[in-house]
Amino acid sequence: MYRKEVLGNGLRIVMQRMPHVRSLSLGCWVEAGVVDESYADNGISHFLEHMLFKGTPRRNARQIAEAVEGVGGQIDAYTDKDYTFVYIRVLDEYQDLSVDLITDMIINSSLDADELEREKGVLSEEVRMYEDMPESLIHDYLAREVMDGHSLAMPVLGRTDVLSALTREDLAGYHAGLYRPDRIIISAAGSFDEEALIASIRKAAGGLSGKAPQRSIAVPPRRKGINLDDRVTEQAHLALGYRAVPIGSPERFPLTLLDRILGGSMSSRLFQEIREKRGLAYAVYSYQSLYGQTGLFGVYAGTAAANACDVLRLILTELDRIRADGVSRSELAGAVAQAKGALYLAAESSSSVMRRMGKAEMYLHRCVTQQETVEALEAVTPDQIRDTAAGLLDPAGMSLVTIGITDLDMAAGIRSIWEEYTGN
Repeated sequence: MYRKEVLGNGLRIVMQRMPHVRSLSLGCWVEAGVVDESYADNGISHFLEHMLFKGTPRRNARQIAEAVEGVGGQIDAYTDKDYTFVYIRVLDEYQDLSVDLITDMIINSSLDADELEREKGVLSEEVRMYEDMPESLIHDYLAREVMDGHSLAMPVLGRTDVLSALTREDLAGYHAGLYRPDRIIISAAGSFDEEALIASIRKAAGGLSGKAPQRSIAVPPRRKGINLDDRVTEQAHLALGYRAVPIGSPERFPLTLLDRILGGSMSSRLFQEIREKRGLAYAVYSYQSLYGQTGLFGVYAGTAAANACDVLRLILTELDRIRADGVSRSELAGAVAQAKGALYLAAESSSSVMRRMGKAEMYLHRCVTQQETVEALEAVTPDQIRDTAAGLLDPAGMSLVTIGITDLDMAAGIRSIWEEYTGN
């Protein structure tokens, strides 16, 4: 039921009809994100995402919001390291409205100077809010260490000094350079008329022309680093991580299962050992953030500062154990079952299907079927997971960051553990 159309200007449309639902989920992916920024304009992608909602020659900001909410729909957006994403979810009878609105926002944003100045205040408050959330902020700290030397090391939100200095001309130039048809993907899933959808998109965006510059960002070698932030917080937050594979790598399948076994579920080793067995943390997990050129694999734990060294040692013990001994067949079977279940449950949601198709087209330039993914997961062996762990979880390439350890002796203990583990 998957279909792909490419307009003459290079804009791609991917579609999957789901006749059993009444919703239409429509997303627009623009390959413009942090990887396209420099230190001097870090945050401009996210700034532009905000401005897409501030009006076009045909609609002001309020009319954009009311157009969707007035028919019971949802509209939102976010910026990631590799892309900017705007999506709409409505009843199928509002198909024409959704196409007209999302293309108008993406192509015809007014970038009104007054709105832009007001939005600087909003963005600054968002950065400040994020700074007050150490459990989220720490992942930016980890990316900065693991990805040092690459634009992926920069945060999505940017910095307040940069945001306050950006001008309308800066945003207009960024929009003109990167919001080109060869970097735009429109993904649709749910109940809709395929031919009418294609015709509507062609009418709205077929006249868009030009090509964006090719991304040519060298990936620096793997490294290790440490950053101990001694701000006062209720908990101590720890995150450690490694450079991982790109999203298109075949290794993503054993990595996905390694993640689930190590810390990606309630039955995982880290969760059971640190939370359930010892009660040392409420939140403890592993995660993977994979991008077009490279990736990051991380582990996070939040704990009382007095327990930080113990928690760090327990994490390192589990990392060493999975590197040396791999995983059992029963653990692997459970991880495959979890991954399959998540995949099939997501397939019942039009918005999840829309996102899966859009990301597959953006990163892999093709449809990745459920069956293909399931077969790849089921083909992973314990030996492959052990090999992936041995190559990925190299102590000499581990970065460590903390927030909230104010005691100097405790901070020295954390640093000492890291130095001994990484071979400093």
